Amino acid sequence: MGKRKALLSTKLQSFSDRDKVWEKHKVNGELVATHYADSQFPDYSRRIALCGESLDFELVDDQLKLKNTWFCRVRHCPICQWRRSLNCQSLPNNKRRRDAPLFIFVVIILPTQKTQQTQKLE
Repeated sequence: MGKRKALLSTKLQSFSDRDKVWEKHKVNGELVATHYADSQFPDYSRRIALCGESLDFELVDDQLKLKNTWFCRVRHCPICQWRRSLNCQSLPNNKRRRDAPLFIFVVIILPTQKTQQTQKLE
């Protein structure tokens, strides 16, 4: 139990340099939560403070992979915004989207005959 408690209190960036980004967004999330606490949306403050608080990992091919967590889905939460941006970056690699048909819209403007009204103006 002592080893597990030590792992729970360990910062993520001690496992990998890639996790420094997570720590940065978590700290920014705490700042946003304090701003929401003083506003008319205290529920958002609570949700943002709990966002990504509990992370469950599993060992896959000698690497830790995120297995389960809870995200608040508040629009201005830094962690959720970062996760959305990662999802948007992966869209071009999506096979279904890449193989979708491509539509090109062409607008052709043909010269028209001059009407009597435009002839009078000239």
